Amino acid sequence: MAIDISIVVLALLSLSPSIVLSDSLLNGTIYETYPLPPGTKGPVTISFMDDGVGPFTGISNGNIVKLNTLLGTYEYFAHAAPNRNNTQCDGNSDPSLYSVCGRPLGNAFNKSNYLYFCDIYFGLNGVGPSGGQATQLVKSAGGQPVFFCNGVSIDPIDGTVYFTDSSQVFKNTTQQIAANDTTGRLLSYEPLTGDVKVLAEGLAGPAGLDVSSNSSYILISEIVSNQIQKFYLKGPKASTIEPLLTNILIPGDIKRVGLGDEFVVPENPTAYVHYAIKINGSGSILANRSISGPYANVLYVRDMQQKGISFFLGSTFATFIGVVTFVAL
Repeated sequence: MAIDISIVVLALLSLSPSIVLSDSLLNGTIYETYPLPPGTKGPVTISFMDDGVGPFTGISNGNIVKLNTLLGTYEYFAHAAPNRNNTQCDGNSDPSLYSVCGRPLGNAFNKSNYLYFCDIYFGLNGVGPSGGQATQLVKSAGGQPVFFCNGVSIDPIDGTVYFTDSSQVFKNTTQQIAANDTTGRLLSYEPLTGDVKVLAEGLAGPAGLDVSSNSSYILISEIVSNQIQKFYLKGPKASTIEPLLTNILIPGDIKRVGLGDEFVVPENPTAYVHYAIKINGSGSILANRSISGPYANVLYVRDMQQKGISFFLGSTFATFIGVVTFVAL
């Protein structure tokens, strides 16, 4: 069914005063931006509660915050750092303070609206729907520290939490790529028992990940190897991993969209150039759309979280949360 672009525009204008209409509108793309609190940046990953409340994101001052899209304002939700100092950390974007303030990255809510999130210095954390000081759930796996907790995904059937430990050496993606680092791991956490497992090792910068609708496999984006990996949870290939798509340049988080097994992943072939790629679990590329507008001045797009007909975008380098609406993707 065709979508009347004028209806989409009017609907978005009625919802938000921060809409940005660029010349991409002629190609069926609409952008909105919501500036972050002063002095902060890096809304890396976007998530919504199971009942649709949100969006939530982690930013450079160490907090998980909730965006009110009607007012364009943010409110505190949670943090991981046990000794976070508001005076020192609020308004912070200095990486040297991440060990004190925390730096939340990937995050995802389960069906009970319990939030699991990675913090680059404090491992895998969890917090209930009321927020506040999070509980550290995992700080080591397989006898090694979780050194660079990055992406998080929750099994849609049994609630197992899957997450990536991007490197055992670096806490910086640029350094990982320069060193061709292959010390990343895929890990799992069982909420009922607290059991932690190392599912795969020797990965090249695993960042984002998501689980298939029937919990039979996980797709993982690797920023060092520029590929999408497929880890099998069930079937004759269970516990094995293989490349699904290669030559996906600097891929961001991978997210399942809709009710089936189609996924979107941002691709960043060069600085300030970004694409939204839709794929399926068999490795077919179903769509490829340019992301520009306000992101023409952003180095890297990390995340695309679907909400209705739009996608909320996350980026380590942005000072805003962006929303893009494609007429077709």
